[in-house]
Amino acid sequence: MALIAVVGKVMKRNAGISAKLFNALYESDVNVRMITQGSSEINIIIGVENGDFEKALKVIYEAF
Repeated sequence: MALIAVVGKVMKRNAGISAKLFNALYESDVNVRMITQGSSEINIIIGVENGDFEKALKVIYEAF
C-alpha cells in the first residue's frame, strides 16, 4: 500500500475538498483502501495500491 498526504490550510475553510478528491480518484478508477484525517482538518492521508500510486498523484495534482 502507498500512502499519499493531501495537505493545505484551504481544506479547513472550504467545504467539498474531500468530495473533489475522492470523486477525481473514483473517476480515474483508483481504489482508495485507507482514509485518515487529522483533527486539524488540514490534511487527509489516503492509501492506494502500490500500482496506482503514480496515477493517483497525477489525478490529485490535476484536480487541484
